[in-house]
Amino acid sequence: MLNILLVLFIFLLSFIVAHYFYLDPLGIGKHLARKSFPEAAQELGLRRQSTSGNQLGNYSGKYKQHFVKIEFESARIQLNMKSISGISLSTSYDRASFSTQDEAFDSFFSERIASSSIADKIKNNETFLNFVSDFKKKWQSKLKYFVVNEDYIECRFKYGYGHYIPGDVLKKFLPDLVRFTVLLHNAVYKY
Repeated sequence: MLNILLVLFIFLLSFIVAHYFYLDPLGIGKHLARKSFPEAAQELGLRRQSTSGNQLGNYSGKYKQHFVKIEFESARIQLNMKSISGISLSTSYDRASFSTQDEAFDSFFSERIASSSIADKIKNNETFLNFVSDFKKKWQSKLKYFVVNEDYIECRFKYGYGHYIPGDVLKKFLPDLVRFTVLLHNAVYKY
């Protein structure tokens, strides 16, 4: 009986560590992700590009007219987008050339660099700012970083201390990432 309780305690502790600290001490999360990720990627129209040894490899393809590249083993996603000259938004650095006066946006993106005209368009687009607030609530705790450059968005997840992306997370995140991109472009180009 004591052995059963000990095993249950170890699994419970492993779940808590994985869920709250994004660590995967027993490798259960990565094992499950290795099974669910390829199917999820295929459902989203992404194809396996390369493998190395025992690794799952890289996936890429078009999703809703955006080229996406995913490095499973480093939990990294890159989505190419139409260029926005001079923009740089990041959760990793602490430089800001503008403030939107929107607490959620400004606290999510500690780096905010853009021309004054682009900054004004972002500041005045309530739809985009509201979406960023929801995006932040949903994804900030799961992301290691999130960076918007002139022609792509790059992010990395914390799962397994940054070593995998669960398939169910990919299926929920990629539509949100594309929506972020579309709303950003609408704010900058259609305002």
